[in-house]
This record gives sequence, C-alpha cells and structure tokens, in this order.
Amino acid sequence: MKENPCKPETCPNKCHDILEERRKGIFDHYWSLSVERQRDWIVSHTKREKVKRKRTKDNIESRRKFTHSYFINEGEGQRPVCLGFFIKTLDIRQRFLHLVISTAEEGSSNPDKRGRAVPANKTPPNLMQSVRDYIQELPAVPSHYCRKYSKKCYLPQEFKNLSNLYKIYKQKNMNEGKSYVGEKVFRNTFLTEFNISFHIPRKDKCIKCIKYENSPGEYQEEKEKHLTDKVETYTRFQTHQYLRKNDNGVLCTTFDLQKVLHTPYGESMLLYYSRKIATYNLTFYESVTRNGFCFLWNEVEGKRGANEVCTILAKYIQMVDERESIKHLLLYCDSCPGQNRNKTVLTCIHKCLHKCKNIATIQINYLLPGHTFMPVDSMH
Repeated sequence: MKENPCKPETCPNKCHDILEERRKGIFDHYWSLSVERQRDWIVSHTKREKVKRKRTKDNIESRRKFTHSYFINEGEGQRPVCLGFFIKTLDIRQRFLHLVISTAEEGSSNPDKRGRAVPANKTPPNLMQSVRDYIQELPAVPSHYCRKYSKKCYLPQEFKNLSNLYKIYKQKNMNEGKSYVGEKVFRNTFLTEFNISFHIPRKDKCIKCIKYENSPGEYQEEKEKHLTDKVETYTRFQTHQYLRKNDNGVLCTTFDLQKVLHTPYGESMLLYYSRKIATYNLTFYESVTRNGFCFLWNEVEGKRGANEVCTILAKYIQMVDERESIKHLLLYCDSCPGQNRNKTVLTCIHKCLHKCKNIATIQINYLLPGHTFMPVDSMH
C-alpha cells in the first residue's frame, strides 16, 4: 500500500478523510484473494459509462469513449473515490486496472489467459509416452541383498551410462524411422520418473556396519556384539571348510544365486535391440575338493524364489548322497529370506535327509547379512 495521494484542495471525493486503518484493511483483503477474485473485486468496485459530454474543438473526435468511476465499500453502500486513491490503496498499476475493466463482460472479469497456451517447442504427449515405454522395457533388476530396503533397480553393465543409453535409444528409433526426443528430455524423464541406475549397488554390505560408520561414538555395545558375531561366524565357517582334510565323510558346501543373466549378452549394438530373457544360475562350490556345480533355468521355466531353490537343493543333496562316502553335509549360504532363510528350505532339507541312504546329518548355516563373501562367489 502506497501513500494516499489525495489532498483536501484537489480531491473532489474527499478521499483524504479516509483513515489509514481503513485503507490497510482494503489492501489486506484485496491481496488475500486469488488472482481471479482480485479481478472480480476490481470489476465490482468500478463503473464504466459512455461519455455524456464531449468538449472538443473544431469538430475533432475525442479519443475518450468511456468514463470510469471507482468505489470502496462503506456501510451498506459504496463510496466514490478518485483514481489515484484507488490504485495507490490497492498498490496496482493504472494500466492493469484499465485492462481488467475494458475486458470485463456481464459484470465479471475475463479469466487470466497467461500460461495456458501450449508452447511451440513442447514435446508431444505420444512421443513422451514412447520414451517411458522404452525405459520401462529395459531389463532393470533390483539389488540382490537390498530389495527389502530399496526399490531402486539396476541395468546390466553393457548399457554403461545414461549418455550411451540415449545413443542406443536414438539409433533404434532412427533405424525404425520413428521420431525421438532430445537427450535433455530423455535424461530428465529417466532421472525424474524412474528409480533406475547403472552402477552395481554399493550397498550389498552390512546395514549395521553402515549405521555404525555414520554414527561414530554411538551404539558401542551393539557394535561390539555385532563385530563379535561377525568374527565367530567367520571362524566357524573357516573351521568347517577344512574339516574334510581330517575326515573324508564331511563335506562343506557353499551355494548362492548369481545375479540375473540377461540373454543374449554381448557388446554388439544389435543385441541392444533384441528382447532379452532372464536366466538364473544357482551355483554350488565344495571346499577342499573344489568341485563346482551350476544349475541354470530361465524366467519361462520358473522364478527365483524358495521353491526353485528347494528343487535344486534336493537335486544336489541326492547327488552327494549317491557318492556313498559323505556322512555329514554342511551347507552355507546368505540370509536372503525370499530364497534361503525360510521354512520352505528347512522343510525341504528335512525331507531330503529322510530319503538319504548314506548322509546322516545335514546342517545349514546362514552367514550374517552383508558379510556373505563365500568361495562360491568365485564361480560368478
């Protein structure tokens, strides 16, 4: 709100008599309204009439066509005020005031049309949808260990980075004779609408260790217990691996599911355009004997849950039992609840043990989450 411009000797409407508190109330009320209602307020407090009397010389036509009157509410009626008082109280420009009045129809203002026109360089919706469809069809998979805590998915290493992915997208559309968006639009869509990354997740590691690293000096007792469990678990694992050197009837085996293998795989650009199938590989590695076994299947034949793990685990136990020399089987794996650490796997081992003719005991051991480096990883 600006200073009242009206003077007693010049203002015919005596606007100088209006108190500043009253002006402040009008100002606050006006600016508390939305843009559309502000325009309606101006229209309802102004009056536009044709000029009743023209004073021009030499029969020159006057440029003035209308006379405008301005009012403020006072009691149950309205009080006329001058133009200067009106625009200074509302703190608006005279040009804006005349624009609102001149475009008003049937006692209400025209809506603000700014920002409603479609930009000439806006990407068409169908082209944007094609970008989203392309990104959704990419073979992105979640982290093996972090699926419970993160929804982020990761692309295979052959895609390298976002710039390389855009080149693949652009080349694909050029070969098919289709339109494509610029790299800036593609990058913005990829980063803002999708939770996908390229690099191998950094945090296939212990969540508790990360918490202790980020909070030095805190959780000391909990940290010491965790480190003790880590050392004891690793020591037991090392001991079990070398039991076979003293007893041929003991076999220590580690097993783990490899990351999803997208088939076909290669550096050729032609492979980027082909639809890929997910292939799964459950590997077993026997310490001391250094025997390794790979069990492969694809997404058409099955998923990668506890049922598939049990099927292969039962097959492996049967293979070991047929050797006749193994009496005690020690199994080590990670603590992934969806695949290994669940009652389905335990029930499977229990039933397999009853069917075994030579194996007397089967013991399964789960390593601490984030501390699951095993010899079987060398086969991946």
